Amino acid sequence: MDTSTEEVVGIPDANIQKYREKFESDPKNLLAQNVCTRHDPFEAALKRNKLTELSNVFSHKISLEGKPVTNQKASGRCWIFALFNCMRVPFLKEYNIEEFEFSQTHIFFWDKVNELFQAQLIAQSIGQAFQVAYLEFLKANGIDDPGLLKEMDYQDVLNQQEIYGEELAMFTNRDKQKEVIVPKLKSEILGIVIVESGWGSMVPTVVIANMAANGPAARCGQLNIGDQIISINGVSLVGLPLSSCQNYIKALKSQTVVKLTVVSCPPVVEVRIKRPDVKYQLGFSVQNGVICSLLRGGIAERGGVRVGHRIIEINGESVVAVPHEKIVTLLANAIGELHMKTMPTAIYRLLTGQEIPHYI
Repeated sequence: MDTSTEEVVGIPDANIQKYREKFESDPKNLLAQNVCTRHDPFEAALKRNKLTELSNVFSHKISLEGKPVTNQKASGRCWIFALFNCMRVPFLKEYNIEEFEFSQTHIFFWDKVNELFQAQLIAQSIGQAFQVAYLEFLKANGIDDPGLLKEMDYQDVLNQQEIYGEELAMFTNRDKQKEVIVPKLKSEILGIVIVESGWGSMVPTVVIANMAANGPAARCGQLNIGDQIISINGVSLVGLPLSSCQNYIKALKSQTVVKLTVVSCPPVVEVRIKRPDVKYQLGFSVQNGVICSLLRGGIAERGGVRVGHRIIEINGESVVAVPHEKIVTLLANAIGELHMKTMPTAIYRLLTGQEIPHYI
């Protein structure tokens, strides 16, 4: 192997100084240098005479495709808007109307429902694969008693747990949804507080947690605490982060009419969990009455448990002012059908005066 090294010789300083002086001796170079320091070189190099050669006089006029002009507003639904903009043209001509618009929110909602079903199938397949691998691991380590494996099988318990609440059926039923028109003054806020429905919801959206007594939302007389907002002015809020929903509602301040699509829900959520024996974990953790974490796909999630909810009642017994240790004991020893009532912690704190509402 040749380990010899060659000396790397740079450009002498005297040469660099000579190049610099030659460059700076030409005023055009200095002008170009100054321009490129403050502006994009590609923009600066653009030839003005080429721009003036472009003709802005058009020989053909394309008729307007229809009203109103639709705008997806960076909501990730451009493909729906593009499709419907093309589809509505023959409808406008056929029925001789000037203004027509397909519901982008309707298609977007069902697209999300389809994704949800696909995600459930994927999760179920992954769960089954892990279960088979786990059983094979036990057999490989000498635990092959069918009775013992049956006892350890959590899937049987899971299969007995019904999905309580049927959120998906409720939200996809048009009869359960209602459109509310809220008239308001220009520059007036809507006058609501919204919170997340809770991690674990089949249809994650935002919930009305409070309303200003004299605000537009309260004045319309058709909204209630606990109502889940599906869309506002045709823009779906399903699956959006809480901050995005809040910003969108704040942006409505200049409007005089706001249309909300909501599903009326009580603020208190009922939970039912079937647990045949204490050896089967419930699948959620709690701290001072607040549900902190949830086992995805477990009996608790199927039974209606939501992260971020405050437990109000366990098997008919109020736990509002009960110490953390007693709540844990009640849950740990619960056998059979466990009944709970919960609500989003933010709503609970607002209703009990522990927090001051900040209306938007």
